[in-house]
Amino acid sequence: MVHINWNNIRLINNSLNEGFEEFVAQLARKETINKQKEFIRKGKPDAGLECLWILEDATEWGWQAKYFISSLGPAQWKQIEESTKTAIEKHPKLKKYIIAIPLDPADAKIKGQTSLLDKWSKKKVAWEKLASEQGLELEIEAWWQSDIISRLEKPNIEGFINFWFDKEFLTDEWIQNQNNEAIANLGERYSTEVNYELDTKSIFKGIAADDEVLEEIIVQLSKLKDLIQPMIDYSSHLNDQEKTVFSRYLKSLNLQIIFLKENKNKPFDKLKNLETQFHIDFESVMERINEQSKLLLPKRNTDEDSSKEIIDDQIYSFHNFIRELDQIKNLLSSIKHFEGINVSCVLIIGDAGIGKSHLLADLVRKRQKKNQVSILLLGQHLRTQNNPTKQIQEDLDLQGSFDNFLEALNCKAKIQGSRVFIIIDALNEGAGKSLWIDHLTGFVQKISKYKWLGLVLSLRSTYRDRFQNNIETLLDSGLIFEYKHQGFRSKAYSACKYFFQQYQIELPPIPILDPEFENPLFLKLLCQGLRNKGLSTIPDGFNGIQSIFNFFIDSINEKIRKRIENYPNGGNPVRDAIQSLIGHIINNNLESRNQLYSEACNLINPVITKFNININLVDTLIEEGLRPTR
Repeated sequence: MVHINWNNIRLINNSLNEGFEEFVAQLARKETINKQKEFIRKGKPDAGLECLWILEDATEWGWQAKYFISSLGPAQWKQIEESTKTAIEKHPKLKKYIIAIPLDPADAKIKGQTSLLDKWSKKKVAWEKLASEQGLELEIEAWWQSDIISRLEKPNIEGFINFWFDKEFLTDEWIQNQNNEAIANLGERYSTEVNYELDTKSIFKGIAADDEVLEEIIVQLSKLKDLIQPMIDYSSHLNDQEKTVFSRYLKSLNLQIIFLKENKNKPFDKLKNLETQFHIDFESVMERINEQSKLLLPKRNTDEDSSKEIIDDQIYSFHNFIRELDQIKNLLSSIKHFEGINVSCVLIIGDAGIGKSHLLADLVRKRQKKNQVSILLLGQHLRTQNNPTKQIQEDLDLQGSFDNFLEALNCKAKIQGSRVFIIIDALNEGAGKSLWIDHLTGFVQKISKYKWLGLVLSLRSTYRDRFQNNIETLLDSGLIFEYKHQGFRSKAYSACKYFFQQYQIELPPIPILDPEFENPLFLKLLCQGLRNKGLSTIPDGFNGIQSIFNFFIDSINEKIRKRIENYPNGGNPVRDAIQSLIGHIINNNLESRNQLYSEACNLINPVITKFNININLVDTLIEEGLRPTR
């Protein structure tokens, strides 16, 4: 038997009333109704309903919550009556109206007194009669305390109960402390001192599935609509069959826009995939238009100037039409960036030092400022081969099952109106290299069952092959999408400029072309090294550049020493290994810096012997990003 103290219900906006309203809405969402189609959580003003289920026949079941925990007096009955009349007036398709009140009605049958149950029965008859007079066949029902508790006694609902009635569980302060600790444990991988913005926001917008991204999609779809409608109405370049196809797209767009506007306060299961079919049909139209344009070119080589002018106008018209199609394709591609709405997990792949950890820590900070919840977990803390869910529970000091924790996060996400992110940085660290091979697919599947949770994972690119089967299975099942994080590639110069300004270092007069400068970790270590040496410019000549790379190599050697037991305290195995590889390239006049893996192992074996290192040093160097880039 579940025992509930209604005074302990979780506060929303510091209000017990709002807490109870959200609690009832989330409980109503869990109801199984025959032919239910869509759930809607109402905002304020609520038109007499906290929430409603729309059924397949377009009729509605609605809920009203009243946080009255003692007997109902005239003021309480007045509130209930006003809400009921508003619901009847504002919802002409309402079929069932449920009023949730967290107390049980007395039915003492005392002579001369009307019990609470008798009062309810009379009110119910009067309200149903009022609805009938307005053409509404309405059934009114009460969820008393016992009715609510019976729903809380169903299986697999412990996490829901814990969230709503344990005020110390999953508080904002607890979440913030957990994230602060995780970010602190990232060490130099995250820096608030230097934070260069990259165009990576869109990969997380879809997963968040909040008002911002839904509004953006609506804007993009409306632009598509504005481009396609004139094509159908006026274009001479489309044949009748193509116009019919485009008309079908336009109808689909209109339906999609209406759907999004009506449901923008919740994630949804399926954003219709317009992009793929659009591209197929647009490509065929563009190919036909291009061919027609090419056929005009030979005709233009005539002596009649008037013909040339007409042909030029036609060619211009064709090309202008193609530009419009290109604009549509670009819009469709931009919408595709939000595929996380359907696929609530993103796997970020990137090289060592490319900025994956910084990206994720910065994501947590930015979401926190928007009052959006994230839980940051570090792969380095998974140290055994036990199920990762058990290890995460231990790391977070959670009581109860992992599913209870996920259910509670799911509840929190519904309150904030966007998905809560579970973020695991560096699957390849700790015991992850082998642990996740057996558990990654099942873990993603478990999280995906909670529609209000988003999962963000990062993996060093050198380990992707190790997890190939897991990743392909998840991609094929539509549970994840993959994003390759490329650091400062294509923005190396502006990133260098930003970093140099932050560290008060003079920017070189000529562009820096070495690919290492695309790596955020390298750039950061370079600037720190120059500052530590008291320099404000990059030294000239070979010796200057060599000193920079020496500092980078030293930092990598120190990084390996910190994470690997029994690594030598003296000497620099990383430097010796790299010198061995470079010496081989120079001595043999090799044109390429690439070497066979087996050959590299043979060259580095003497270094391993010299320092008595009990690791595969070649693999370790590759993990840290020290490998040919050209």
